[in-house]
Amino acid sequence: MNLVLAPQNYIQERGLIHKVGKLLKDYGKRPLLVADSFVTEIVKNVINKQLEKLRLSLTAFTFGGECCEEEIGRVMDTVKKNGNDLIVGCGGGKAIDTAKAAAFYKGLPFVSLPTSAATCAAWSSSYPLYSMSGSYLGTRELGKTPDLVLVDTEVIARAPSRLLSSGMGDSLAKWYEGKTVFHLLKKDLLVDLALNLSGYLYRVIKRFGPGAKIDVDKNICSMEVDSIVQANILIAGLIGRLGGKNFRSAAAHAFNYALCGIPKAARTLHGERVAIGILIQFILEGRKEKELTEILQFYRKIGLPCSMEELGVYFTMDELKEVSARVCGDSRIRNLPFSVDEDMFQNAFLELNNFVKKFTSEENLYDTIGASKKG
Repeated sequence: MNLVLAPQNYIQERGLIHKVGKLLKDYGKRPLLVADSFVTEIVKNVINKQLEKLRLSLTAFTFGGECCEEEIGRVMDTVKKNGNDLIVGCGGGKAIDTAKAAAFYKGLPFVSLPTSAATCAAWSSSYPLYSMSGSYLGTRELGKTPDLVLVDTEVIARAPSRLLSSGMGDSLAKWYEGKTVFHLLKKDLLVDLALNLSGYLYRVIKRFGPGAKIDVDKNICSMEVDSIVQANILIAGLIGRLGGKNFRSAAAHAFNYALCGIPKAARTLHGERVAIGILIQFILEGRKEKELTEILQFYRKIGLPCSMEELGVYFTMDELKEVSARVCGDSRIRNLPFSVDEDMFQNAFLELNNFVKKFTSEENLYDTIGASKKG
């Protein structure tokens, strides 16, 4: 057994951004900060002041937005040019994944500093690779987790709640996809543990998710926010390492990656697409209307979209056929305990749209009746 389970160190603390300097000094003297321009503006000066006191030199690399071979190469070229001995990936999942890959290929220590809890990228030993235009090319396993993960929940609580909600959508898939594909996997203690931990993760989100969403909307860093950040990064990351690459992959992730590179879906988030994919999987599985209604109600509480149209994405029938073909060409869809063809997926997508419209109209009618009674 060759198990890459967890980062060497994981630190989650409020106000941690003000201690980053002294934590980095044990890993290198010339760190390269990989982040987009927005994140760099937020964190660079705070970190740089700390490093200057320790006589360490920080170089900033502006991430271009896509985790692709070209961007990873640019980071590696910058390292070679500046003589950096440590790479720090800061921001969202793609920036962290790009920095992680570059650090691995250059043989340098890697520190992840997430500013959102939208994915478990800060924890994982793998990264999804995309083309420059955003099309998904495959996931690369590095066989090495980050040397250090630094999670400042105050920073994450100031990010848009949409990001935290998206992370909950991705985390929920660990349970909904995990228990569906469990029948295909070789049964051992680690896979069994991953499934049980996925159930625990689901219960954590059910318990703390709604409150965390409300608090982040108010920029409040509460116990609920701490719990959901830990759930989205640490617990979800641990499940991924225990269960292996196939454990959490079925219709939801097949749908997510099918949308990558499609311009209409460019502004949607990974976890939002996965969350909608879970609902489509429910339709494919023939779940009862009551079950579907209950999960839609829960999505409302934690800020997740219930259809692509709720994200402002409207597909023509030709576009939907293309998405369905991509989904059915993805090996993940074959992890379901039944076969799915393009017509089945397309019909499930349309059925979900109709169900969500009906659910929303009934929801609005209930709100209107409630308001009139109060009046």
